[in-house]
Amino acid sequence: MFRDSLAMRSLVIGVCAVVAYAIRHHDLLMPASYWLAVLLALWLNLVCEQCLPLRRRASPTILGGAILGRLLLVALVMTALAYGAKLSDSYSRLWSAYWLAASWLGLLVLALSESTRGGGRLILVGDAVELGTLGQRQPVAPGQQVVCLTLPQVLDWLNGPDGDKLAPGDEIVVVGRVPEPADRTALVLALHGNPVALRYCPDLFCADDALASVPLVPRPNPLDDFAKRLSDLLLGSLALALCAIPMLAIAAVIALDRSGPVLFRQQRLGLGGAAFTIYKFRTMVAAAAGQAEAPQAQGGDARITRFGAFLRRWGLDELPQLFNVLTGDMSLVGPRPHAFPHDMAWGSQLPHYVQRFRMRPGITGLAQVRGWRGYAGTLEAIRARLELDLDYIRRWSLLLDLRILLATLPALAQGALSEKRD
Repeated sequence: MFRDSLAMRSLVIGVCAVVAYAIRHHDLLMPASYWLAVLLALWLNLVCEQCLPLRRRASPTILGGAILGRLLLVALVMTALAYGAKLSDSYSRLWSAYWLAASWLGLLVLALSESTRGGGRLILVGDAVELGTLGQRQPVAPGQQVVCLTLPQVLDWLNGPDGDKLAPGDEIVVVGRVPEPADRTALVLALHGNPVALRYCPDLFCADDALASVPLVPRPNPLDDFAKRLSDLLLGSLALALCAIPMLAIAAVIALDRSGPVLFRQQRLGLGGAAFTIYKFRTMVAAAAGQAEAPQAQGGDARITRFGAFLRRWGLDELPQLFNVLTGDMSLVGPRPHAFPHDMAWGSQLPHYVQRFRMRPGITGLAQVRGWRGYAGTLEAIRARLELDLDYIRRWSLLLDLRILLATLPALAQGALSEKRD
């Protein structure tokens, strides 16, 4: 829900602030100090959304309570900051109350409209002997179509010409036994990042209950995920503030080239196999972005520009991924995301490859600080990276993240200097 309507929810909060000010002061022109309060509220709401996400298919009562709870938490933090900075007298308390009430109502209406949008298809996947029972299922929502397929059938369908017809409202539920690791990898990769919910349910009768089923790819422990997201938001915001001027300077140099866009955008697979758009500074000629097979860049690659080679050597092309961290698509530390063709090729040869999607992909990771950064020319090299990624997922802790972050700059410097000598 976060990525689809962040701008809309931010707009609702901002508009409600202006409306509340107009009601209280009979004027639409808010002072700069009030706008600073709005920006702070938007950032705090972003933190709350990431750390306390709304539950799918929640009832209006639960949605309303969750939204109100997050807004009250934001209000509590802002009130404490205002009193601590001795600025509480600079703001109207009545305006704050109006703003809180209007924001709650606006966000609730928006959330309800999103939760009821589109019925989609319920695609039930099971063994051939179960299909007779699966076919007796009734739609669980108005207009919802139930489709029953075996695992080989759904893989053929997803990899065929109709696979791109999946819609955001569709859901794939694997019922019965848990697929083997290789089958799970094949199913996740066959989706090619389509916006489809992929769940596992051991019992046929819980297939329509999102609370009684689990994602096919295991997710992090909720408390661990909360701690990691909170650290990402705090450290990511600090890093973005420190890197803002260098990023603007890099963007200006790339823009002077005028041969392509400043940013390189590409679809990658993230947590649970969900697709997201990764951002990097463009380091290659513009035509390279359209290469279907996305060949890996390596030393002396003719596609890389002179300035792009400098950015890649020092890892500066990755800086725009700080925005991916703030939106929840990525983490500061985690398995590096690969291009779709590489996921498909390596996933088909490494059955446990799907386990990489148990955590959000990272800007840096254990494999990168251990020397596995950049071009990987053999399956053995990818297997070594995968083993380090899985070791990181098994041993994850905030302390491990901090150690990897502290080791990233020395590892970059060592790699850049050795590459320059070569």
